[in-house]
Amino acid sequence: MQHEIDFQTREHHISTLRQIRLFMIGIAFIAGWLLAARQTESVSVEVLSIIGSFAVWEAANIWISEKPHIRLRKLRLMILKDTEVRFTVETNG
Repeated sequence: MQHEIDFQTREHHISTLRQIRLFMIGIAFIAGWLLAARQTESVSVEVLSIIGSFAVWEAANIWISEKPHIRLRKLRLMILKDTEVRFTVETNG
């Protein structure tokens, strides 16, 4: 059981790092787009904006959909870990 809880903790940590990385990449691409848009008005510059927006959206998607699921699974495991199970034998008669 503890192994599964540790696995969920690592999964949560990896998800957080991936979320931060995608967000920072997105901000960098959007900043690059803002700087490049002042210099030129080509279509290729718009690709920077699209990539940046996509990366920020993916980071938000992790925060909205993955993170609550991982936290809930970890909470359930913590509750199960502290649960005591007792077996009883019933006799008829």
